Amino acid sequence: MRTTAPIDIIRNGYRYVRLPILEGYDELLIDQRIQFGAPCIRGTRIPAESVACHYKAGDSVAMIVIGYGVTEKQVQACLDYVNAPVKAQL
Repeated sequence: MRTTAPIDIIRNGYRYVRLPILEGYDELLIDQRIQFGAPCIRGTRIPAESVACHYKAGDSVAMIVIGYGVTEKQVQACLDYVNAPVKAQL
């Protein structure tokens, strides 16, 4: 289950927010300096939502892997993240 409670980290003068929302999604990263904090594939600037949109539009995983130059594991992490239910902390 994903939660939204942030954990602040300050490293080299930059403030990072590590969100438990990505627990279990090692292939993804949220960095407020990349794509305005949208979850992206680690080491790239490819938003998880873009990968999921291509898949929903009918592209196969193999086409996405070739098109973006990523691994199947990264594509699957994007699809799992976008389709996972959200549990908000109140």
